[in-house]
Amino acid sequence: MPIRARVETRGKFTSPIKRLDSELTQRFTKSANLAFKTVAPLFLTDVANYPPPSKHPFQWSSDPSANRRAQQWWFAKVSSGQIATSGNRYIRSKQLAKSFKPDLVLDGGNAAMVIKSNARDSKGRFRYRWVVGTFAKRDGKRWQIIGHKRTGWFYIQDVTNKWLLQFGEIMTREFGQVDVNIRNR
Repeated sequence: MPIRARVETRGKFTSPIKRLDSELTQRFTKSANLAFKTVAPLFLTDVANYPPPSKHPFQWSSDPSANRRAQQWWFAKVSSGQIATSGNRYIRSKQLAKSFKPDLVLDGGNAAMVIKSNARDSKGRFRYRWVVGTFAKRDGKRWQIIGHKRTGWFYIQDVTNKWLLQFGEIMTREFGQVDVNIRNR
């Protein structure tokens, strides 16, 4: 199962309408499609905006012994050829940005913009959690290591929430009042 963040919008009416009639459903669907076509490419552009190369010396942890262990792990991987470098710099594969896929799910009076990532490690966890954190509301930001934060890497949780809220704002502007609920998993 991919890691994902999701926003759900539901039409909210002040009149006693219990369900959407076909005209309202069409308008709702059109609004959701417009919001998605506007927001999805902007989200993908945002996650493809990588910071400049890291500054040396790179810091993995504020704990000196943990930092030393991470540094030893890193140089062992570089020496064995498992991590590609050029002039003491990591060669970015650009796979982080390519791993995200926004999708639109429509179901009657519900529209959901779902953002998924297929980047998983051997244990099924988000592969780039050390670089950009995770989608998790409670502790997603704690995963990003100091060196990546200092380099200027974004938190995926912030970028995702920014564009999911924008999706909800476009839905409100185009359709009228909607309930917006952001769920992160």
